[in-house]
Amino acid sequence: KKQHFIPKSQIKKFENKNGKVFCKNEISKNKKVIEINSNDSIFKVQRLWAEFAEKGYMKNIEDSFNKLVDCILNSSIKKFTNEQSRIICDMYTLWERRVYHIEEFNKNSNLFIKLDEISGNNYTQDEKEKIESMHMSYVNENGEISNRDLIAGQIQIFILSSPYKKIQWGILKSKNKTFVMPSNPCMSNNYDKATIVFPISPYYCLVPVQIYREINDKDVDYLNNTMINNSKWFYFSSFPFSSSKHIL
Repeated sequence: KKQHFIPKSQIKKFENKNGKVFCKNEISKNKKVIEINSNDSIFKVQRLWAEFAEKGYMKNIEDSFNKLVDCILNSSIKKFTNEQSRIICDMYTLWERRVYHIEEFNKNSNLFIKLDEISGNNYTQDEKEKIESMHMSYVNENGEISNRDLIAGQIQIFILSSPYKKIQWGILKSKNKTFVMPSNPCMSNNYDKATIVFPISPYYCLVPVQIYREINDKDVDYLNNTMINNSKWFYFSSFPFSSSKHIL
């Protein structure tokens, strides 16, 4: 019933030899740094989108992206095809929309949405669970649809019309300092490509420019600061933030 809004496979790319990451919790009282693994509750949300999305199109997007990342880290890809750029676009958009809907739900935490001029159905609990297991939605006895069903559909529709569709992605590789991973994309109201930074491992990062380049510590510092300053809830990395591999 708890769902990762950053894929577990992506978090694990940042785990150190102890199977953990160092995470700075920006919404805790002391903004403390905690050492945690990919199953920690900070990376999860309480069942916000439907099971048919979690095990359906979302899983397909995550699996395709994870395979692509493995190829990048094995240095077998230095320039993306149109199809590979689409895979990155889908994953970036999925991450962004999950965060968006978490924030919207926190503002207005309705579990059900009333549908106009729709009569209710008196399904038993077993029938409801069977409908969900078949990757379908239902209207309850009050003429309401589950908010998580609605969110699942809204995310899918947004991905199909993503503002990032035309981006040809590129790869930045750090020789020394490591990238942090923020809780959310650097979201811009006008979808400005200049704000897009997409870390995929401690030493690799995706950017919305068709390049492959090794970058210096100063460039990593700049990108990390951009992500940290825009992070809503937390950011994490493979090394302690006091390490010389970091800017902090």
